[in-house]
Amino acid sequence: MPQNLDQETRNSIFWVSVIIDSSLVVANLVIITRKIPKAQRKDVSLLLWGCLKTLVIMGILSHVCTEALIQFGTNATPAGVDEDHYHVNTSDLSSSINFCENDFVHSRHVAEPSNSISSLTTYCPLALLGLHLRPHSLLLKPDVGKLRFTLAYLSLFAIGLGSFWLHSQLTAVSQGGDELPILWYLGIATFIVVDCLLDIRATPGAKKHRTSLWLVGFSTISSAVATLTYIFNREDFFFFHMIFTTYLILILLGEGILTFSDFSKYGDSGSFREKVLLPLVSCNIWVYLSASFLWVSEMLFCHDATTDFRWGATLAPWIFDRAIHAGWHCTSALLVFMTIQILLSVWGFQQGWGEPQLRWFGAPYVYFEKKTRQA
Repeated sequence: MPQNLDQETRNSIFWVSVIIDSSLVVANLVIITRKIPKAQRKDVSLLLWGCLKTLVIMGILSHVCTEALIQFGTNATPAGVDEDHYHVNTSDLSSSINFCENDFVHSRHVAEPSNSISSLTTYCPLALLGLHLRPHSLLLKPDVGKLRFTLAYLSLFAIGLGSFWLHSQLTAVSQGGDELPILWYLGIATFIVVDCLLDIRATPGAKKHRTSLWLVGFSTISSAVATLTYIFNREDFFFFHMIFTTYLILILLGEGILTFSDFSKYGDSGSFREKVLLPLVSCNIWVYLSASFLWVSEMLFCHDATTDFRWGATLAPWIFDRAIHAGWHCTSALLVFMTIQILLSVWGFQQGWGEPQLRWFGAPYVYFEKKTRQA
């Protein structure tokens, strides 16, 4: 069911995205890129190439699986069954948001096949990849410092499952299954960002146990309050949106501060920032801009492309019906994964896990090279 947003909403989405995206482009090109030595700027290009390969892999996997579902699925009414009772009544859909892909055209069980399948083939594989990679693998000996990243990857996996549920059913309950895991991920990311900032401000050797416990309490209680108000008070989402927005602002501000922080007290001579942190941040901004472009395009032009056929009746409707939101899933999943890599590189470097290195195994990730002891 294509969206048909009113002109005022379209204008708001357009101008907000223009302001935010333009600011990020300027910050990336004028500030961040210039702080990377020319000899290291090739690392950004290699990182972008790695991200592009990841997006292509996820896109192909999503397309193949979607085509299989469409080809082998059926929406035909079985013999002897009342057609009015067999097919889904789209007027019964209760989610407050719908997307550009037409509902229940190819299957009576899955409302949006492309959007549903791409949820599973993007968020979930990246989450499993993160859980497998060292030094935070579930296969390793449990460590409190690594638990936060295990939870971050588990929340990424939950986002994939929740998104699949939403796009399959388009009900209010399934919408909660999609939006609540996003809140939980933001809560975990906020905890990590703030803890990294507190560690930078702490004097060398100082203990932060009380602060960390307070931070755990804040993240847990605020997430619990937002979750409970979302479930039991669906008429008023004020607290949910307030906490959601607070998390998002803290993460963005925190990452910005971390990007330009001094890590010399951890033994960094500048190589960590120049070779790992700044390339990751710069690359992640481009990934965000790609995701933002796809999301805004769907919100603004879906009705024009699929109902008014303003850009033709073949390719443009297919792109908006089958590809654009799936592309959003690819880019947003990689955005979340790369954000975890940024936080992982900072926290691991602060805790002395080793020298952070950038590697690629299906997706760019951070690996810690153990320092060799001097004889």
